[in-house]
Amino acid sequence: MSRKLLIRAALVATPLVAVILYIALNWYRVEYEPFRVGAGPAALRDPFLAYARLLERLGARPTVIRSPSGLESLPYRATLVLAAPRLAYMTPAHVKGIVDWVGRGGRLVVESERWGISDPLLDALGVENVEPPQVKPGQARRVPEATPAEPAGPVSFAWPGADRRLTVSFSPSLADLHERRDRADYTAVRAGKQAVALDFDEGEGHVTILASFRMFTNARIGEHDHATFAWLLMGPRATEAPAMLFLRMDSPPLPEWIWREAWTVVIAACLLLALWLARIIPRFGPLAPDPPPRRRSLAEHIAASGRFLWSRAEGAYLLHALRERAMRAARRRGVPASAPASQAAASIAQLTALPEGAIRAALASTADTDAQFTAAVSTLRDIESRLARRSPRLPRPRRARS
Repeated sequence: MSRKLLIRAALVATPLVAVILYIALNWYRVEYEPFRVGAGPAALRDPFLAYARLLERLGARPTVIRSPSGLESLPYRATLVLAAPRLAYMTPAHVKGIVDWVGRGGRLVVESERWGISDPLLDALGVENVEPPQVKPGQARRVPEATPAEPAGPVSFAWPGADRRLTVSFSPSLADLHERRDRADYTAVRAGKQAVALDFDEGEGHVTILASFRMFTNARIGEHDHATFAWLLMGPRATEAPAMLFLRMDSPPLPEWIWREAWTVVIAACLLLALWLARIIPRFGPLAPDPPPRRRSLAEHIAASGRFLWSRAEGAYLLHALRERAMRAARRRGVPASAPASQAAASIAQLTALPEGAIRAALASTADTDAQFTAAVSTLRDIESRLARRSPRLPRPRRARS
């Protein structure tokens, strides 16, 4: 491309670029439009997440406490923000430890329990949460299911350390705080007829009691002067002293809690279980083939049947069967089947050389006693065996064919 052509292109493009710049800088402007986004998983799990991050951005050093064990070693001259409900872990030892810590210079910001619920910490500090004026007399001895009448709108009040009056919404409020020690110097914030905040010195420390912490939740900390009020509650040493936030107690699933708090015990228990199993489990060699199934003989089945009948008091039945076998052997030796018992006994005695009296007793025995049964069985077996040894069985006569 020649120099002359470049000069012509520059003369044409320069006015166009100038016009475009003039339009962009004078006809349009950049504006930022805020819009709400949904809460993330962390904000859904922790309703006070924005409160903790606010303190971090303003220079404080907040530490979130998740279990009551964190109350046992509070730093010197720190700030403790303690929410309700907390009756489950407000043991006498915890109450005494917190009150003594405040007396040594700690700063306590505490949310009162709902009226009708015991609050040992406020009792130890000389503050009582009485029945709110809006609650009906019939509800005075139980925690209400419905929220009582709320104070009309936010409350405007002066607060120590603030350069102007603050506007904070304490509603809904289920508390009316009364100071019972007649302190000379304390600050009270009232919403209508209710005292919703108390601020006073306790020993070398400081105590602030609020009726509710709802103004510090993620959804409401950006309203009115809630963020400013939250920062003023940290006191003049907010950027120097550590801040302990116990706003909610985690209740993880049991397996997660065991692994987090007692993982060493779990590992030791697993090792002991493995050692115990290794000790009690028998050591086997190689697998051996299964033995072939054992086949019982007919004689064993017959003997088992006899023992069963004898155990069921069926001795007469057994004796009758043995008597039939002996008489069958006698008939084969020529003793008539229709012969009377005395004649049959005489014939059998002649064939077997056994005493006739013993044979007659065996043929007529009813086995009333064990001795009679044993004697009859022995005689009948001798008869059968001797008749079987005398001579071979006689052949049956054949019938002539017609």
